[in-house]
Amino acid sequence: CLRRGFECAPSKRVIVTQNKTLSYAQAFNEAGVLAWYLRSAFGVEPGQTVVLSCPNLARAPIVLAATEMCGARLALLPAKLTQADYVNFVALVRPTVAVLSDPDHCAMACEVAPHVRVLSLGCRVTGMPCIDDVVRNAVYGPMMEVPDMSDRAEFVVFSSGTTGLPKAIVNKSLSFAYNGIQLRRALAVTCDDVAFVPVPLAHVFGVVGMYAMLGGMGTVVSLEKYTPDDACQIIQSSRATLHLGVPTMFLRELRVNHDDSWDFTTLRSGIVAGSSCPESVFVEFEERYGCRLMPSYGMSETSATLTVADISLPVLQRARTDGYPILGAQIRILESTGEVLCKSPSMMSGIIRPDGTFDVGVDEEGWLHTGDIAVPDGRGGIRISGRIKDMVIRGGINIFPAEVERVYAGHPDVSECCLVGYPDPELGERTAMCVVLRPECDDASSDLRNYAKGRIEKVKIPDIVLKMDDFPRLASGKINKKQLHQDVLDTLKRIGAIA
Repeated sequence: CLRRGFECAPSKRVIVTQNKTLSYAQAFNEAGVLAWYLRSAFGVEPGQTVVLSCPNLARAPIVLAATEMCGARLALLPAKLTQADYVNFVALVRPTVAVLSDPDHCAMACEVAPHVRVLSLGCRVTGMPCIDDVVRNAVYGPMMEVPDMSDRAEFVVFSSGTTGLPKAIVNKSLSFAYNGIQLRRALAVTCDDVAFVPVPLAHVFGVVGMYAMLGGMGTVVSLEKYTPDDACQIIQSSRATLHLGVPTMFLRELRVNHDDSWDFTTLRSGIVAGSSCPESVFVEFEERYGCRLMPSYGMSETSATLTVADISLPVLQRARTDGYPILGAQIRILESTGEVLCKSPSMMSGIIRPDGTFDVGVDEEGWLHTGDIAVPDGRGGIRISGRIKDMVIRGGINIFPAEVERVYAGHPDVSECCLVGYPDPELGERTAMCVVLRPECDDASSDLRNYAKGRIEKVKIPDIVLKMDDFPRLASGKINKKQLHQDVLDTLKRIGAIA
């Protein structure tokens, strides 16, 4: 991708952050020099692993491209690392080199895993090589030529862990490239497009978004740390035409830009993925900015993208589907449980288990059991209604949170909502609807609970409604459901609602 941009439009911007901008020529040269350095100084080659932990720095994609050129495996770790996290990750993927952007993380890594060579990125640590210095004034030429083995490159990505421990999932680099093509077609990307991609690079959505734009010789705009105010500012200043994000980001941007202080009118379309998104977001982005949003569904195991909606559909039809299978993908919905099974050209190679064994992760017929529950949308696509592990069993009745959340997403004063279960000695479980209200709204919890009456089956009406300032978040911006569940339990114990 970088080579094509270098050859066709070397001076064109490829990466833009708040602190740095790189052209295609700079990015291609830096990636080539870094690939040569990784091979010559550290012996990085196919079969070896480089780990990367950093926010969305401008040079993070350079590390990605250089590792790919070496044909090696790149393990994408979260930017926030504890010592225990790092020890576990190193034991799992056995890296040769670690690229870290926090001085404390660099020092910690050298202490707990001295056999792993550490390079810093975006910071300087005494006695440690810094990638920024390695690639400064880089000119990749014949003396540094390395054989391009990108077709052998792999990624290790870690599932988001919204409800449990993350899994180490191995994907081929070519799988992300394939899905990037599918997204590029869905968005009709041209070389003039500027895409705001605030999702962390450690998240598969961030990786596939990068591939989609670079393959079309577009420009990627991102933030080192996401805040809705900074997002609004950079959308305006970069004149972004595309927006790829999770629902939370779109919701928070609408909230802070309620008075249209920032100009979003350059946006023409976008992809919403990661979780269910309220219909009001699709409608409001289109009515206020002329931006047509499309839902997309996928997971780490399918290199992000499995389905994408059709941008030509009317807004409410787009809002009421999770899309249609991409080229080559197949989807089945089990009649017995409603679980989604899938096959895809971008399917993972497998999962690295904690004991070091490798699991292909599919059944004997090659189907991945996703754990998601869906129904047909009536037009050849699917509508995700929840996850099996999120299901709440209240008095023998199965309640999927997404079904109830869609009801509350239609409340005019509710900005964001999430349903969780909590233990009950009589019914087994009850439900708590957690809501974040729009600015200047202060509806009573009893009124919010009553809102569901007549809109959903009586047994599915939340037992309680808890108003919150915000939700705990994962690095991707998605709600951390595991932490939210614990917060709800702590709150209910504090007020004496449960023992």
